Amino acid sequence: METEVRAATAKDETLQRVINALESEVWPKTLSKFKCIAEDLSVLNGIVMKRGCAVIPELLRKRALDIAHTGHPLAAKLKSILRERVWWPGMTVDAEQWVEGCQACATTGKPAKPTPMTRSFAPKAAWQTIALNFNGPYAKLGGILILVVVDYRSRYLFAKPIRSTGLEHVKNYLDRVFEIEGYPQNIKTDNGPPFNSEDYKKYCRERGINAIFSTPFFPQQNGLVEGYMKLVNKAIATAISTGTNYVKELQAAVEAHNAAAH
Repeated sequence: METEVRAATAKDETLQRVINALESEVWPKTLSKFKCIAEDLSVLNGIVMKRGCAVIPELLRKRALDIAHTGHPLAAKLKSILRERVWWPGMTVDAEQWVEGCQACATTGKPAKPTPMTRSFAPKAAWQTIALNFNGPYAKLGGILILVVVDYRSRYLFAKPIRSTGLEHVKNYLDRVFEIEGYPQNIKTDNGPPFNSEDYKKYCRERGINAIFSTPFFPQQNGLVEGYMKLVNKAIATAISTGTNYVKELQAAVEAHNAAAH
């Protein structure tokens, strides 16, 4: 490869002018891309070097890209491989375009960014739509979970420590909440247990509640209740770090939230 680079350099008019400019210290305007890095350039055995990297003549640049792209690294990795060995003006852009033009990388590379989510507007009435989710388990507290219930309109929050995601535990707590607030029109959950069971769907149907499920493995779609996990985690972490009762800490955090304006 060194012999090829030397031979191609001898035929490359631009690099020959660079060699002359390095010797004469007179830089024509057409070599502005090289003049700005003149202190990093040198000539070794007929090859122009930039801090130990060979400056590749234009004739060999596609071949250099092809060799460096063995194994189909994506753009960032390809640029890293090239920078360790070679250089030429515009090499970064050439590397990105090389990967973009590679059919294998296009079909097996990183997936495209997801379509931006559509904003979800609050219901017109309180307790029309609520969201449920679990947080935990917390190993330091014996594996307890926190069942979080939040109203989409008022942002009113309930949080209850429970021992299991079993439907009986969830039903018992929801029944107590519904005795106070009444039945909502909609309940939004993820697809985890017990919400993915037929018994849960039957529970909702019997009470005239529409069960809404977020897309599997896409917690952002149930983002309102997911956002309240920070509040829950902070309360639990405070209890653990201070040695206080986690139930009281959780209750205090929920009450402080509900007392604030939303």
